[in-house]
Amino acid sequence: MAITGSGSGTPIPASSQGVGIVRYVAPLKTPTAVLKYSFDWSDWLDGATIVSSTWTSDAGIAASGIAPVGTITSASVSGGAERTAYRVSNTVTNSAGETDTRTVLVVVGPTTAGSNGIQADMLVYRLYSSIPPREGTTEDYEQLIADAVNRLSQDAPLLKRATLNVVGGTADYTLPDGFQALIELQSPSQPGGIINSAAGLIPISASWDEAYEVAGNTLTFTPTPIYTMGRAYRYSAAHVAVNGRYTTLTENLARMALLYAQAQALTAQANAASGSAWKYTIGDESVDKTGQSKGLQAQADALMKQYQAEVKALQGYGSTARYNSEGN
Repeated sequence: MAITGSGSGTPIPASSQGVGIVRYVAPLKTPTAVLKYSFDWSDWLDGATIVSSTWTSDAGIAASGIAPVGTITSASVSGGAERTAYRVSNTVTNSAGETDTRTVLVVVGPTTAGSNGIQADMLVYRLYSSIPPREGTTEDYEQLIADAVNRLSQDAPLLKRATLNVVGGTADYTLPDGFQALIELQSPSQPGGIINSAAGLIPISASWDEAYEVAGNTLTFTPTPIYTMGRAYRYSAAHVAVNGRYTTLTENLARMALLYAQAQALTAQANAASGSAWKYTIGDESVDKTGQSKGLQAQADALMKQYQAEVKALQGYGSTARYNSEGN
């Protein structure tokens, strides 16, 4: 599916792939621009005709459908806020009784992270723009971005502080979203064999011992606490998308995640190209079609090395001081 964002050019061809997945991106628009976007459903229709076409969009942007012309559906798109990516979807029913939907990202620039982080869809847009799909590949750009942010979170996690509000008689506690590993948990006991709980001082024996285990995002104490108090702790955390936005990703971190995603996208393309590559030699004549795959993999390897180098530098800093903007 080819897209046009200016009313001229080639419409997006609505391929048979991409249901529920953002596989198409439109040129950048400004908040005040009113642009025409079109899809060409020729391949999907396969001789059938369009019976109905409806357009929907995310809140904040408006898509007004235009009557289809042959195999082409169009909408006039207006509005949008800066640094925001919007999904605009077109649902078509054909004369064979089939219904399908295609979604395109309409992005209002700039595409860099702001003070409130960056949208996952904005990262999808940037990845798609830098490593567009190649014939014969089926990259899931949304998954590539999710995988890249998860990898960055493992390689250079956020370090956070929080308070665990322990309640007497309760053994299990839910840890925050994005929790990866516990670094330090304040001890409940104080010198002299006492626990200074919310209800007052609780004496404990010299043999008293407390253990805990973490499974997923649940912390369990053994034995069950007999005290009520807040216990400070530090932990490593992942970048988590909240309502589609990574609020903890700065532009530098977003750029690093994109390096990893770009390397993975190119590796997928290299693997696809290698499957159809061939070479032969007849007498003095040689033909080698394996170069494309090798070239793509070389680009992927270079991007991965750049990612690893930048993560290494970040790890040296983050191991002591990478707390979030709220001081957590």
